[in-house]
Amino acid sequence: MKIRMITFHTPINYGAVLQAYALQTYLKSQGNDDVKMIDYKTDGLIKKYNHFKPNTSIRNIIGNTVKLKDYGKYLKRKKKFSEFSQKYFDLTERVIDEKGLEKEAKDADFVFTGSDQVFNPTRKHQEEIDTFYLSFNVGNAKRVAYAPSFGVSSIPIGKRQMVKEYLEKFDYLSVRELNAKKMVSDLVGKEPLCVVDPVLLLSENDWSKIEKKVNVPDNYLLCYNLYSSELEKETVKKIADEKNLKVISITPNILQNIKSDKCFKDVGPEEFIYLLRHAQYVVTDSFHGVVFSTLFKKDFNLTVVVEETKSRMLSYLDRIGLADRVCIDSNNINFDDINYNTIDKNLQREIELSKKYIEYALEGKNADELKNVSNKSKLETITDIRDKCTGCGACLNVCPTNAIEMKVSAEGFEVPVIDEEKCIKCGKCLRVCHALEFPKAMSQNIEEAYYGRIKDNEEVLNYSSSGGIYYLLAKNVIDNGGITYGAVLNKENWEVTHMSNAESSLKAQMKSKYVQSSTYKSFKKIEEDLKQNKKVLFCGTPCQVAGLKKLIGENENLITVDFICHGVPSPQILKDKVSKMEKTYNSKVKKMYFRSKYGNWSTQKILIEFENKKIYFMDANNDDYFNLFLNNCILRQSCYHCHYSNEKHVADITLADYWGVKRFSPKENDEKGLSLILINTRNGQELLETIKNKVDIKSLELEKARYVYKNHDNYSEGKRTIFFREYQKNGYESAMNKLKPKYKLRTRVIKSIKRHQYKKMARKIERSGGIK
Repeated sequence: MKIRMITFHTPINYGAVLQAYALQTYLKSQGNDDVKMIDYKTDGLIKKYNHFKPNTSIRNIIGNTVKLKDYGKYLKRKKKFSEFSQKYFDLTERVIDEKGLEKEAKDADFVFTGSDQVFNPTRKHQEEIDTFYLSFNVGNAKRVAYAPSFGVSSIPIGKRQMVKEYLEKFDYLSVRELNAKKMVSDLVGKEPLCVVDPVLLLSENDWSKIEKKVNVPDNYLLCYNLYSSELEKETVKKIADEKNLKVISITPNILQNIKSDKCFKDVGPEEFIYLLRHAQYVVTDSFHGVVFSTLFKKDFNLTVVVEETKSRMLSYLDRIGLADRVCIDSNNINFDDINYNTIDKNLQREIELSKKYIEYALEGKNADELKNVSNKSKLETITDIRDKCTGCGACLNVCPTNAIEMKVSAEGFEVPVIDEEKCIKCGKCLRVCHALEFPKAMSQNIEEAYYGRIKDNEEVLNYSSSGGIYYLLAKNVIDNGGITYGAVLNKENWEVTHMSNAESSLKAQMKSKYVQSSTYKSFKKIEEDLKQNKKVLFCGTPCQVAGLKKLIGENENLITVDFICHGVPSPQILKDKVSKMEKTYNSKVKKMYFRSKYGNWSTQKILIEFENKKIYFMDANNDDYFNLFLNNCILRQSCYHCHYSNEKHVADITLADYWGVKRFSPKENDEKGLSLILINTRNGQELLETIKNKVDIKSLELEKARYVYKNHDNYSEGKRTIFFREYQKNGYESAMNKLKPKYKLRTRVIKSIKRHQYKKMARKIERSGGIK
C-alpha cells in the first residue's frame, strides 16, 4: 500500500517533529510498506524558522543582536534536529510547488495530512494553506485528515467558503480538538471524529527506544517553556520548593527568567524525550509538553499564558479528566499527585478510537460508524456524559422506568442521577440527549436580522432588560389561546424555574436572570399541552431549547425563542450571594434586578431592594457575583464547550441586547434599550410578522448582527476550577476572595470612586421610594 503524508516536519520544534515521526512510524507499523513523508519545504517555510529575522527594522536589529548570545546553541540544536530527520524520517525528494506535490501523490492509495496546525487558515502564504488542505490533484488517492488543528478559535469570515470547499474533498476527516470539531460541523454540516495527537499512537516503550540519555540529577522538575512567563517562573519555584526538586529547563528563549539548576537550549528530540520521561514533575506551557506528560504518567501543571493555544490544551485535558491541572495563578497550584488509574482508562479509550479511525480509513470502511461505537463503549447511561450535561432534564422525561432523578451537585447545578435498580439500560436517555447529538431541526445560518423595541408602551419598555420584544411575542401567543413558558425567579427561595403564564404572570417571565433555571418539570407540561393541540411558546437558553426540541421532535404548535447566552451560573452561588447581602444589610432581600436600566441601559448593573427599604445598586465590574459571572468563574461546566455559541441556534427566534447600536447607529441609542432580533426559521418569521405593527423595527445587515456570537471555547476554565475547589472547602466568600484581582493603585482608586458613585445613586433610589 502506497501512502504519502504531509505535515510540519521541518521546524526546529520538538512537538512538530515528534508528531510527524509518530504518525509515519505508526502507519508503517500497520504493515504498510511504502509510507513516505512529502518533503514539502518552500523558501518561505525555511525562512520562517530562521534564527535571525531580516534586518528591516530597528526592532529586528536589536532582536538579532540579542540572539547572537545563543547562536552557537541554536546551531547545535538545529544540527540535532537535522540528524533526527535523516535518521528517522522516510522522506521524498524535496517539493516546493504543486507540480512536485502531484508527482509524489501519483499512484498513491492514500494521502494523509496532519497533525499540528496544518488547517490554520491564517498562514501568511496562500500556497501553504492550499497545500496542507490537500488542494492539489491526488489522482485516485483517498484524502485523509488525521488530527489537524486549526490553531484559531474561529475561522475568519473571508476564509470560510475556501475552507468549506477544501474540507468537502476529504474522504476521511478527523480533528484534534473539540472546538475544531464544532467549526467543521458548522461549515460542512457533518461532525468529524475527534482523535488524539499522533504522539499518543506510540507507547511509552516505543518512545523509550529512541531516547538519548542526558546527565541530570536523579530528582528533578522539568520546565519545558516556550514563553518564560512570570506565572511559570513562580509556579516552578513553588513546586520545586514544595517537592524538594532540582529544576531542569528546556527552552528556545534567549532571555530565560526561570531560575534553573541547569538550562538546556541545545538538546535534540531524542534528549527531549529522555528529559521528559525521567522527570519527577513537569511544568509546561506547551501542548506537546502536556501530551507527553500524560503519556509518561507524570505529575504536571500546565501554565496557560497565550490565549491562542488555550483551547487545544484544555480540550485535550478535559477529554481525559485532567482540566484541574491548569494553573492560571501561582497562588492556587494543584500540588496533588495525579491518580492515573482512571485517567489512563480515558486516555487509552481515546487512543484506541484514534487507531480505529486509521484502520477504517485504510480498509475503506465508513468511519462514521466509530461515533456509535465510541458512544456505546463509553456511555451506558446519561450520567456517563458528565461535564457535557446541560441539565435540561429531557432524559428524565423520556425514561420509561422513572429511574432518573434531577439532584443538585456539589457545585449547585441540577444533574441527572440514576437509580441503578430501576435502570434497564435501554439507552433512551442517551438518544434524547442534545449534548451528544444535535436536534434534527437544526437551523441554518441566520436568515433575517432586525433591531427595534416595543412602541407606545413605556411601562413594558422600562421593565424589560432591552427592547420588550419577548413580551410582545408571548402576549400574541397568549391572546390567541396559546401558553408561554419562561424562567421565573422565586423570591422566597431564590430559585429560577421555568413556569407557564398560567402558573405565574407574563411579567415574571420577563427580564434577565443570570443563573441557571430548572426546566425538567416544564418539559413534561409542554408535552401535555402539545398533546391537547395548544400553541406553546418556550423561551430559554439555546441548550434548553435544544433539549426540548430533541425531546418533542417536530411540532408545528411549538414555537421557541432563545437568546445570546454568556453561560449559566450556579443557582447555589446566587443563594449564597443573597445570604451574604442579607447579612450585610441586616434585612431580607425583597426584589432583585440583574439588569437594571436605572441611570442608563448600556452599563450592566445589579439592583437589590431589601425589606427594610435599603437599596444595593452596583455596576457589574464592582459587584462580586456579577464579576464572577462575567469572568466565567461560576458557570456550568458544559458552558465552556457550548455547541450553540455560534450561528447554529435551534430556536425559531434568537433575541439579544442590540449593543451594536453604539457602533453602527450611535444616534439611535437613547439608553432606553433596543433588542436584536435574529430570525432562524419560517415559523419565527411568521411570528414576528404578527407583532410588527407594535414594534419600532428596522432591518439589519447580517454582518452587523454576527458580532453577538462569541465562541465559548475561548473561556478559561482555570478560574472556575480554583473557585469551586475553594468553594467546596470553605464556602462562597472564601472562594470569591481567592479570585479577587490585585489591582494597581490607580485602578483601585478609580474603582473606589465608581463604587462611591453607585452608593450615592442607591441612596437616591431609597429617597424616591425604592424600585417602581
